[in-house]
Amino acid sequence: MKKNRLWIWISVLIFMWVSVSCQIGLTEEMSPLDVQLTQYALKTNDLPSGWRYSEKSWGVEFGGSGYTVIYELEADTRIFLSNTISIYLNEEKSKIAYQQWEDLWFKSTQPWPEATYSPQDQKDDYRFECLSFPEDPILSCRYLQRHNNIIGFVKINLDNKSLTFTELNDILSILDKRLNDIGGENKEVTPTP
Repeated sequence: MKKNRLWIWISVLIFMWVSVSCQIGLTEEMSPLDVQLTQYALKTNDLPSGWRYSEKSWGVEFGGSGYTVIYELEADTRIFLSNTISIYLNEEKSKIAYQQWEDLWFKSTQPWPEATYSPQDQKDDYRFECLSFPEDPILSCRYLQRHNNIIGFVKINLDNKSLTFTELNDILSILDKRLNDIGGENKEVTPTP
């Protein structure tokens, strides 16, 4: 009798676990736009060794559909990199959003001698500046790029030892190439108005 009860409880628990697992699987299905956003964001293997994934999120970024992924340095979590990719309905809306991104993130930054990266498409709007803190060797830098109706944004804290500006330029180059590779693809999958 006790064995039968035990098997019934085990069966119920297994049934509940399978049901919940199936429901989670259905809710985690991504839309084509979400898939596209993740394809063009930075990945762990785009970063030098010693970096790890921290978190991700989807949201609306100044009227565009956005995806943000954050990585941190394993040895010092004060050093992190956040990358957001946002897709807008058209180029005009992305130009308006670009100004809003600038107004929010570049209030206290300034041009930095080592912050020299520029996008391969000379028509892209971009800005790359940093902010230093006198008591702290960590710089806080921001890179913003608008390519057609796509905006890429990188916010990073770095110490120029664990991650150098040369390595950061390589990372920005990867992001730039992905933004340029989007080409006509983003016309197939656009955010809803």
